[in-house]
Amino acid sequence: MLHDNSFGRRLAALRKEKNISQYKMAELLPYSRGLIANYEQGSRKPDFETLSNFADFFNVSADYLLGRTNIRQSLDSIDLRHLMSNENIRLTIDEIPLSREQRLAVMRALEEPAVYLKFKPVLGQIHAGLPVLAEQNWESQVEIPSHTKADFLLRVNGNSMIYAGINQGDLALFKQSSIAQSGQIVAAGLEDTVWNAYLKIYIQQGDQAFLRSANPDYEDILFGPQHRIVGVMVGLLREQAPGLGDYLNLLQIKSTAQKQWVEIIEAAGSYHIKPEKVKAILDMHWELSKK
Repeated sequence: MLHDNSFGRRLAALRKEKNISQYKMAELLPYSRGLIANYEQGSRKPDFETLSNFADFFNVSADYLLGRTNIRQSLDSIDLRHLMSNENIRLTIDEIPLSREQRLAVMRALEEPAVYLKFKPVLGQIHAGLPVLAEQNWESQVEIPSHTKADFLLRVNGNSMIYAGINQGDLALFKQSSIAQSGQIVAAGLEDTVWNAYLKIYIQQGDQAFLRSANPDYEDILFGPQHRIVGVMVGLLREQAPGLGDYLNLLQIKSTAQKQWVEIIEAAGSYHIKPEKVKAILDMHWELSKK
């Protein structure tokens, strides 16, 4: 439960600290200016996804936004080695300062931390009306290291991301998010009653956004109102080591792409079209395609 509008005050303070208006913030996040004003005034309370989005945007912890702590980032983001090695920083346990031996013991433990595992869901089909991570959307579960900052995984199907080093059968790790920065690999899809999320590169160009494959054989997908981002990629698990087949597949794709470009260049030369003219024609068609 939020008390005394701690969230609203923290949100407004962080926005002003970033020197942006509510209107500008509405352009950068999937919330209207009016909704942001309501959050700051305390007349609306954030759900988990909204809280997570604001925390990511301002690079603070959710607890800090809620006023539960004055430490901006979670303990996962704090450099414990720096804290332990700097004797000018006073560290206590039950108000008793840590001795030098205790600090060294913690630093040794940090050098060789124990590896713990945790279960995370592999998403399959996503059902409308349910939270993304609802158990009904799970395909299976896998164990990943506990320090991995991932909320769910997707199993890679096809070769659309092969030029990014992501192969058929890989498990991509994602942090849940409904927004992304241009250039990030996202889990996204066309929202329906039942739908699937796929790996694509999110591209923002002016007032339009696209979902791009890391393979020239696939065309860009215009990101429309029905498209939805559910996560940003943070890692990759590969159950099988890459082999000769992966190498030959990549060579074939590269050879096909190069042959197509050679044919285009030869055609331009046969028509006596100079390179700058070809570029001008491409620029013109690209601008027309966006209208």
